[in-house]
Amino acid sequence: MTKEYQHSETFNVLKATHEEISKNLTSSQYLQTLDFFLWNAVAPIVTECRPFFNGFIAKCVSTQTLNPGTKFASDKNTLPELLFELCNTPSADKAMNILKKMRFNRGVMFAMINVHQRLTSGYKELHSLFSSEPVISRVQQMRRIEQSVGCNLGSRLYTIMDQIEYWDDKARWFKGLIVQKYTRMAMIQAQRTYVQFNHEVPLDDVSQIYLLIVNKAIDRCDSRLGVLTTFINGWLPTARAMVAKLANHPTESYENLTELNDPALAEMSVIPDFTFEDLQHLAYQALEIDPVGIVRTSLGIPQYASSSQHRQLIRYIKHEL
Repeated sequence: MTKEYQHSETFNVLKATHEEISKNLTSSQYLQTLDFFLWNAVAPIVTECRPFFNGFIAKCVSTQTLNPGTKFASDKNTLPELLFELCNTPSADKAMNILKKMRFNRGVMFAMINVHQRLTSGYKELHSLFSSEPVISRVQQMRRIEQSVGCNLGSRLYTIMDQIEYWDDKARWFKGLIVQKYTRMAMIQAQRTYVQFNHEVPLDDVSQIYLLIVNKAIDRCDSRLGVLTTFINGWLPTARAMVAKLANHPTESYENLTELNDPALAEMSVIPDFTFEDLQHLAYQALEIDPVGIVRTSLGIPQYASSSQHRQLIRYIKHEL
């Protein structure tokens, strides 16, 4: 039995979204501006929290290398070599350049910021002169937080947190402006899908799924490889497939389905419950594996590995880690 069309005020509001950016900018202009804000948010982590940063990137690289279905970066083949270079350079500027060469999607960068902010939550309250906790207890707790992100200069962490928060807010604000440009297009597709599946899935859920996929597409888009609009259109069938799953499996909850497909949560799911000891261990392993480039030399792996050499490197990583 076909369900009746249900009116949705949320859908109407989304469909009538006002675009704050009135000009039609190019894909490069949109994404380069977003990346400018995002790189500025990540830079303090790279500069002042290198153990945390190295460990986070090492976990992402090892996860993608050992799990073919995981895709954090557009080019998997160069990641292990670049990781070795990153862990071996003391220069924050060079580390940033290497990170950019890795071409991780923006969801990974947002996830790094999220994890850093989670680990440092409560630090500012402890730092406040108005805190009711004993001074010794506050100092001990602050030091544990500083160590959790590898910040040796504790006096800098407060400032670092402000910088990260400022640029992270800027990045999320501008990403929201990009999403506005594609919200009406997504809502039109969502309405069609809602009707095609006989109104089985609530229109609000269908709308949220389509917006989720738009967000994910923006995170994954590389403007060098095509136009953002075309890229987003290429991702929208994924939203339709998610709605189809909900329609065909009524017991499947919207929350479970979107949790598995949400860009930020998807990236977070492969890096659960980070501790500083884990991060240190991962960074240490990377340094132990190739402190001065011996691995690449002994295995005959050049800067850019062939497929066979890449498989050889994967076998080596599996053996070591």
